Amino acid sequence: MTADKGKTLSLKDFRHALHRHPEIAGCEVETMRLLRAQLADLPLEVLPPFVGTDTVAILRGKRPGPTVALRADIDALPVEEKTSAAWRSEVPGMMHACGHDVHTAILLGAARLLCQEDFAGNIRFIWQPGEEKKALAKKLVAAGVLDPMPDWIFALHVAPRLPFGQIACRAGTIAASSLHFLIEVKGQGGHGSMPHRSRTPIVPAAEIILELENLRQKETGVTFSIGVLQSGAVDNVIPDTAQLGGTLRTFSQQDCERMQKAFASICAAAAKKYQVDVKFLPSPDFYPPAVNDAEAVGIVREVAGGDYLAAPKPSMSSEDFAYYLQKCRGAIFALGIGRHLPPLHNAELLVPDEIIDRGSDLFRRLVLATLRRRASAR
Repeated sequence: MTADKGKTLSLKDFRHALHRHPEIAGCEVETMRLLRAQLADLPLEVLPPFVGTDTVAILRGKRPGPTVALRADIDALPVEEKTSAAWRSEVPGMMHACGHDVHTAILLGAARLLCQEDFAGNIRFIWQPGEEKKALAKKLVAAGVLDPMPDWIFALHVAPRLPFGQIACRAGTIAASSLHFLIEVKGQGGHGSMPHRSRTPIVPAAEIILELENLRQKETGVTFSIGVLQSGAVDNVIPDTAQLGGTLRTFSQQDCERMQKAFASICAAAAKKYQVDVKFLPSPDFYPPAVNDAEAVGIVREVAGGDYLAAPKPSMSSEDFAYYLQKCRGAIFALGIGRHLPPLHNAELLVPDEIIDRGSDLFRRLVLATLRRRASAR
């Protein structure tokens, strides 16, 4: 990626450079350097990092007015890419499987376009690290990324299975909360020929999974899943420990707390039944529900025109953009990239380059419409 730092890249080439060199949450050092190099020739005030690998830039209009903020996430995922793109990931075990390389390029394109516009007010561009799993939006907000507070803030997320260019949004809750959790089961290992002299952690771990699945099937408006199951390495050795990892997703804090108590109860029952130690460990990196402002959604709908689709219900996916929405009026919306594509986080997902210009112009029109609306209301 370093070879591209000294020149201005097209948005497509910029995206390809990011895609070839993905960096996971909190480690986006080269991503930040390349991005800041591309911003250097624009009439922007580029701020020092707030939390390490973020980039925040301010574009000041020719006249006083309101402030609109735009945010894009920049991190990749620990996924081994399986696409055949000439610019596929060159980093083993990492890829932009959630389209954040495209989000980063879209916001760069929006900055380039808005630098050519005449407007009253200010625009704040936020390229945020660590959206995946670390929820670094929380740290960014605490560090002052929204100071002084914007009047509005917007973000988008590319969406497979949605027609190309279509925009889906809704007022109120649009994305669920997400709580990452780990369940540790500790027994006593031993020889595979003498299970009666051991306390295997595998059987209670399996029972916990089954009990959680039974609970999940009884719930509505709540979902959870196990994505990690680890125990042992040798087939004739009973291991000492087993670990389960997953996420719990709800649309309210009350449901999140209720389900954590249910999880803890299931773990306690398994511990007692099998005489093992079981710990339920929720992660501190919590994603609250993302709640869109109704007026902000109205602006998105107005700008999208015939491409707008009212999302009938919130998504069970989570977004740490929720932390911005807790402080500032705004909205996050989905931008369709084609019905035929694999889902997000899939190793074969390749977001089409053509959506970059579409997204950049959408952000441009959204900002200008918002600034005009707020200026006329003052």
